[in-house]
Amino acid sequence: MRRFVFSLQGILQVRTAQHEARAQELLQARLRLRREEAAMQRLEEQFRTALAAVPVGAGAGYFLQRERYLAWLKRSMQEQRVKVGAAETAVTAAVGRLRLADIELRKMEKLQERERKHWQREFQRLEQQFNDEIGSSRAFYRRQPK
Repeated sequence: MRRFVFSLQGILQVRTAQHEARAQELLQARLRLRREEAAMQRLEEQFRTALAAVPVGAGAGYFLQRERYLAWLKRSMQEQRVKVGAAETAVTAAVGRLRLADIELRKMEKLQERERKHWQREFQRLEQQFNDEIGSSRAFYRRQPK
């Protein structure tokens, strides 16, 4: 059975794809947080509007209905606060995952750079060895009588 051979470039591409996926997750989490905060602001605005609006000559039925509506808005605002908190937690978690993916990506980039430098030094060593052999053979042939 053949062994699987890892390519450093292939691993780097996987890490890059993971980093991009984590960045996309963070973007989605931040968008969700903005939506939840906007919904919270709408509920707060509705609550302020309902508190301020008192028509002249309103009866007891109106005030009972208004109190029920205000209680419903308060419950909705409390539920929305929970949703905003969950969205903030999701953003924090996504930031953490993105940082970890960034660290892994930088590790692989550093490893790739070390490998590239290693092979560059090896190539320079072989090239120097080849040039030394050519130089010594030329020197040998120059000393030979013609």
